[in-house]
Amino acid sequence: MSSAPNGRKNRPRSAGNIFQIGKPPSRDPERRESTESSRKAQRAVDDCRMIVQEFNTLVALYRELVISIGGDIG
Repeated sequence: MSSAPNGRKNRPRSAGNIFQIGKPPSRDPERRESTESSRKAQRAVDDCRMIVQEFNTLVALYRELVISIGGDIG
């Protein structure tokens, strides 16, 4: 007979409830914080990449120095 298990018919939702008519889209502060934290994380990753690149450059220069000194000894 009725599709509802307790015998009452389900009330259809109004379009206002489904589409939130009349409510301006609110900015979610958690989403903004999440965006800011992801920017900070990306900046930290970029900084780490730069530090690693500088370190690798220094290691390469040190190797060249050691090789040049070692070549003079032998």
